[in-house]
Amino acid sequence: MSDRSTSLLHDLSRRLGLDWGQLQDLPLQADLAACSEDPHLFADRVRTVIPLNHFAHRQKQGGFLHSSAALSCGEITLTSALHTALDIELGDHPFATLALPYAGHTSIWIDRREFVLAPGITALYMPGESYRGRSHSHASVMLNLPHPALARTAQAIAGQQDGASPCRLALQRPIVVGEDTPVSAELILSLRRMLSVYNGAALLQGSAVHSLALEDAIQRLVILLLCPQLLKETPADRQMAGETGGGRNRILAELIDWILSDLTRPLTLTELERRSGYSRRALQYLFR
Repeated sequence: MSDRSTSLLHDLSRRLGLDWGQLQDLPLQADLAACSEDPHLFADRVRTVIPLNHFAHRQKQGGFLHSSAALSCGEITLTSALHTALDIELGDHPFATLALPYAGHTSIWIDRREFVLAPGITALYMPGESYRGRSHSHASVMLNLPHPALARTAQAIAGQQDGASPCRLALQRPIVVGEDTPVSAELILSLRRMLSVYNGAALLQGSAVHSLALEDAIQRLVILLLCPQLLKETPADRQMAGETGGGRNRILAELIDWILSDLTRPLTLTELERRSGYSRRALQYLFR
């Protein structure tokens, strides 16, 4: 982050009353953010992405302030935002959202259930239902993820097992994940580290391969957050570990032939899983 970008973000945090230390790894703000004091402009930006049923800013002093940046990464849209206190109500939308809070507090109501977003290693998954939110000054990252891509990734990670079935249910309901288990906390930390490394300028100047790798990694982390059982070794994995001879060699040869058939094609772990029908762990056993 340049000295100028650091100074601008520091000034924003001061004006919003947010902890500067919690914002230093907030992605995209350094290079792509657009700052506005016009609440109508903010509302118009929201409407281009999602139905906006109600919006009101609640800042008693200092007026409205909003800084946001958005970046498309394959089928995923990443939005980074800081804003003053507001009330908002959004309609149903055809994608899921993972919200990562960086600073400030927000309450979100989905079907009369309240979910609280506070600074820390937490995230809120929302499947696309309408919701109402009330925030104080707040900074967060929102990942908008298409349902078909999440379902395909879950099935690929599960491999030939039926482990994707519970994931289909998990993808349909809102949930707060994070500090409840060490595994969830580590997955969220990995996601935040990834987003801070792939800052806006780096992605815009990079190749499509970088974008593809980030898209796949984000989707995998989201699925594992919602379906941590996919991290466990399965009977199919153990079967591959014990596989020897012709069966193992045939699977390996078919996969290598497919890889060599187009060396210009970017490869991701999910694509290898989907092509082979085996999970990551089974593939690790296969290539030993």
